[in-house]
Amino acid sequence: MKEEKLAVIILNYNNYEQTLTCVKNIKESTKLNVEIIVVDNNSSDDSYATLMNEEKELGYSLLQSGFNGGFAYGNNVGIDHAISKGARYICVMNNDIQFETNVLQEMLDFYTAHPRCGIIGPAVLDDKKIISFSGAKIDFYAGKSRRFNQGENYQVISQEKEIKTDYVLGAFMFFSTDVFMKVGKIPEGYFLDFEETEWGWRVQKNGYQNYCVPQSFVIHAEGSTINSIEDLGFYFMHRNRVLFERRNANFTQKIVFYPYVILALFKECLKRRSLRPFIFSFDGITQKNRFEYLKK
Repeated sequence: MKEEKLAVIILNYNNYEQTLTCVKNIKESTKLNVEIIVVDNNSSDDSYATLMNEEKELGYSLLQSGFNGGFAYGNNVGIDHAISKGARYICVMNNDIQFETNVLQEMLDFYTAHPRCGIIGPAVLDDKKIISFSGAKIDFYAGKSRRFNQGENYQVISQEKEIKTDYVLGAFMFFSTDVFMKVGKIPEGYFLDFEETEWGWRVQKNGYQNYCVPQSFVIHAEGSTINSIEDLGFYFMHRNRVLFERRNANFTQKIVFYPYVILALFKECLKRRSLRPFIFSFDGITQKNRFEYLKK
């Protein structure tokens, strides 16, 4: 039987050491014929030069995005390249992901056994094997997602075969070229956070089912890049929550959401003694990006 071509996309921004470690981890953990594509998202350090020097020895393809358009933009550059090279399946993977088993083979086996798969991913754990993500349900009335089993020990779900989910965490998304071509690119208007939520929702609206495959797991040092820039995660969490609702909620859901979020923001502003939560959230309506300077 012919082996279907699989491509792994790794996005790099000012963190070539972690990217190289991730590449080595993939090489050591799988026997699949995987094309690894590293996309440098216009790093401001010497990442691109360093990654270029290691490209031939470690056996990956290196692309330069041209500018830092955020998580979705950089990954879309890599996905487009993978499709042009004939990839049948694609895995988008953060460079801070670690795994011990042949998780790529496990994802491929599950995907090919479930014809209506949209996006799938393993359970995502912290370094103590506590569940960070094993699927989620979007609550459009509150503009939040309820993550299943979050904070529980991995053993709680380790024997489950599958968990249906509205979306899959962007740190590790496995999908087919067919799904990507039908649904379209990962939405680029968010820059950071909520893009995988909208994309997963769109995939489901196109008739596919998203899954977490809990018998497989990866370790994720969540937020390592986000935490390196002050207020980055805090800003986009507030801005993109409103932007997501604006783009995806129906009329009834919006009627409930806007009064709810205004009250929640009022309480948060009082608690923090700051108007930043309200100001950041308002940018979700205007689509202003206060970190636009990173796009260079």
